[in-house]
Amino acid sequence: MKKFICVLLLVGMVVVLGACGDSGSAASERNISIATRAVETTDEFLDLNISARTARDRIDALAPIDTNATENADENSANSTLNHRVLMLRFALSSAASNDTSETYNRVLEERNALARELGIRRR
Repeated sequence: MKKFICVLLLVGMVVVLGACGDSGSAASERNISIATRAVETTDEFLDLNISARTARDRIDALAPIDTNATENADENSANSTLNHRVLMLRFALSSAASNDTSETYNRVLEERNALARELGIRRR
């Protein structure tokens, strides 16, 4: 009987801990797609495949995050947060383009991870 209770408690803990993960953003699918492409572009820079200037220019070429108000307050908040995070990422890439140091690289990485956290995707 003790083993049964232990197994039952263990299963309960796994279920509870599994529900604690990131659920992703409440933002619109369009905005999530744009922000995800910004993360992917930044990953190319972080992997040293493209320059910071190229990454910034590619993010600039993406469609802007739509922050027009909807009837869903959670979606509005999430859209605004994604917009802010993409702008901060762009600013960090601009800094890295003009001042190539490990500090600016780390700043880009921090901003990339902050955006990834909002999207509920893997951080680096």
